[in-house]
Amino acid sequence: MYLAEIQAVAKEREASRDDGAKAGWKRRCVDTHARCKDAGRGRWAGDCYACFVRCEREREWPYDRCHRR
Repeated sequence: MYLAEIQAVAKEREASRDDGAKAGWKRRCVDTHARCKDAGRGRWAGDCYACFVRCEREREWPYDRCHRR
């Protein structure tokens, strides 16, 4: 019984650590997408939404495709 409780706590901690890491890349994707949209077409190169979708998939903003001019 005691071992099962320890394993449950360990699993919970690992899950919360993973959620924290997940929130980090997701927040960066959302923030960069917001900057892209706010800057507008003339001051930002690339399709903001397409880059956001790619960022969600790859967990990194594709600066080679979407960046400030």
